[in-house]
Amino acid sequence: MSRMLIGIAFMLIILSFACKCEITEERRGELVSPEEIIQNVHENPVKVLFIGIDGADWDIILPMINDGELPNLEKLMRQGSYGILNSIEPMQSPLLWTTMVTGKLPPDHGIEDYVVKLPDQPEPVPIGSGQRKVKALWNILSEYGETVAFMDWWASYPAEEVNGFIISDRYDSGEEDALYPPQSAEELAPYLEITEEMLDELQTRFTSFPYDPDFGSYPVVSDYHQNNRRIATLRWHLKRDLAMVNAACYLMENYQPDLVGIYLKGTDGVAHVVWKYYQPTSLITLFDVSEEEREYFAEILPEYYRWVDEQVGRLLDAAGGRYTVLVASDHGFEAKVEEINYVVKFLLADLGYLALEDNQEDWSKTQAYVFHPDWSNRRDIYLNLKGREEDGIVDPADAPTLQKEIAAALAKIKTTDGIPLFEKVEEHKLSEKAEEGATPDIQVWVNPEIEPWDILLVEGSEYPASNILLPRGLSGDHRKEGVFILAGAGIKRAFPMEPAELTQITPTILTLMGYPVAFDMVASPIEGALTPEFLEQFPLTVIATYEGITPPNTTLPSATASDEEMIEQLRGLGYIQ
Repeated sequence: MSRMLIGIAFMLIILSFACKCEITEERRGELVSPEEIIQNVHENPVKVLFIGIDGADWDIILPMINDGELPNLEKLMRQGSYGILNSIEPMQSPLLWTTMVTGKLPPDHGIEDYVVKLPDQPEPVPIGSGQRKVKALWNILSEYGETVAFMDWWASYPAEEVNGFIISDRYDSGEEDALYPPQSAEELAPYLEITEEMLDELQTRFTSFPYDPDFGSYPVVSDYHQNNRRIATLRWHLKRDLAMVNAACYLMENYQPDLVGIYLKGTDGVAHVVWKYYQPTSLITLFDVSEEEREYFAEILPEYYRWVDEQVGRLLDAAGGRYTVLVASDHGFEAKVEEINYVVKFLLADLGYLALEDNQEDWSKTQAYVFHPDWSNRRDIYLNLKGREEDGIVDPADAPTLQKEIAAALAKIKTTDGIPLFEKVEEHKLSEKAEEGATPDIQVWVNPEIEPWDILLVEGSEYPASNILLPRGLSGDHRKEGVFILAGAGIKRAFPMEPAELTQITPTILTLMGYPVAFDMVASPIEGALTPEFLEQFPLTVIATYEGITPPNTTLPSATASDEEMIEQLRGLGYIQ
């Protein structure tokens, strides 16, 4: 067993470099009409259980299987096919998981960030199902009479009307439209409720750290705050993942939906904050970790994998052999050199254009603000324009002059060696009305050559670059190579396969369930994982599209009471700035 799994590890590594899954526009099989689909699918009894494990990585899984620690994942691997699942850029969870359930890329499916900007609001709002421009698997299959159940999927709030159940990613927000059908909230409550006492007991298997739930009153930069925040992150993920497994088991045992999709996010969120304790040394970085910290935090990540494997076992038991199982991750994970976040709002504050009170914008005195939540070097600047912004104070007559003044001030900033702080500063046409998708008033691109120890010259005075170049605070981050495992009816035993792509997940699920792949999807199924007998009985077919004649009525989200809490969670997990 040991030699075999070590061999598998080497084969996966070789395949990741030597093989590339070619995705072409060619589709084999007969073009079918929507009317023919119903007849075909009734001949195919396959149900599918899709277990999404965020950030799952072969470099963690294979050594643990080699030591006999992940028996349920090992069982699926032995029974079926598996390999590397290549991710796409940018590796942001809402984009990736939506790609996996639509078969389409972010520009086409419409989910392109963690948050969106409402036209008249300076604060970000979490992205949701209303921004998705195409049908997801739960929509497609519901229209043909299949039953579905999806749990905690990214960008699934508000929960859409389906033939089955949706437990959205705001299931615990208290919002009325967080679950579908609405009346299922009462039925599922015993499975979704995870108490603090339950978490206290569960936490003990991961660490002996004396967790203080009131750590937020301590300075953010203190070790006390940061160490407790790591445990808070662990508990938050355990709470959600356990709730989803409880609910999925209940639904499979009592309703047996035709397609079940469960998303477990803890393997990603926990890895971000404890990687340097799990792997303090690597080829690309060296972390300074004390023995005490190692004692508290080193086992959290591998223990989370052990715990997730146990949950996979629970799901398999509930599935009762009725489901073909797909396990997949949206990307892998690895150590990363400390990344930098460009906090341009502090610079605007020091220049006098943005007013801060306890590090929060004081809108009654703020003339301009920064909006761009991702980790790129671009930042979008908006004037706090009266009549356009909710709390605007800048007179539209004064706006053009203020816009030029701010852009000129930013363009002048250089290091003492003459290197510009910004690679580019662009002014755009001002709009006096709040419009969806309007171009920011000013856009800047921070020069990546600037280092935190550089000294800037701002209005003639020396200014430490470290004031705006702040460490992201994460020791591990995403890498392209993720995981897929397929096992069950229709799946052959094919030890490490050539890498597959995220866009192949939806075509594979549709094919297994007897549905054609659509021409307007990017990829074909993972055909090499399907048995010849299955392909002979259910030849691959094609439909032009599953979309309607008119595009979906996509809408911007409405601000809700739960937005602030979700935004803070995203910031705390390092997903947005």
